[in-house]
Amino acid sequence: MNNAIAKYKDIFLRDAERFFDWVYRVKSPKQYRKFYSNYYKFTNDLKILSQILTKGQVNENHLAKIDNDITNYYEGLTHVDEDTFSVFCDFTDILEAMNISLRYNKNKQKISNVFDELISIHNRLYTFLTPYTQTLVGPKKEIVVENFIKDRNMEISGISNELKKLEIDLRKQSLWPSHEEMIEYTKKLSAEFKPQEIKEIEKALLS
Repeated sequence: MNNAIAKYKDIFLRDAERFFDWVYRVKSPKQYRKFYSNYYKFTNDLKILSQILTKGQVNENHLAKIDNDITNYYEGLTHVDEDTFSVFCDFTDILEAMNISLRYNKNKQKISNVFDELISIHNRLYTFLTPYTQTLVGPKKEIVVENFIKDRNMEISGISNELKKLEIDLRKQSLWPSHEEMIEYTKKLSAEFKPQEIKEIEKALLS
């Protein structure tokens, strides 16, 4: 026991960022390290953006970080069930919409409150994004997995309804980007792609 404590003492005395980086990159199962590292970066950047928003400040670099984090986050979700994945898509749709609204100088204070709500929702959703059922071991695994799935189905259904209601409220408050703003931003975004990348995007949309 003493040898084990001595071995890991330095690890547990590290600051939180280094500790979680070590857990996600080194100790987690290799096939899920991308998921955990992407989750950690997304969560950290989202928290920073939320804090900046409370001061009424934001710039393109902050928003672009979140957009990139979302793209990377998706790459690590191949283990997630269909219903949970669908709700995660709804969650990121709202987050990306708020990022566009911020680019068009909509009410930062109100959107800051939306970010707080989205962070809370993501914290609950994260439980069901993890590869829990894939990595669980033990003699009662089947029972535990069965109970987990029941809880997941109930919670995911609730989160789905919350996100639908949130989007409706955002549209009513004129915090949702207009159709024109969406089109204009999409054109700006497309201008950054190379011709081959645009072809690949078009192919994906048509498939």
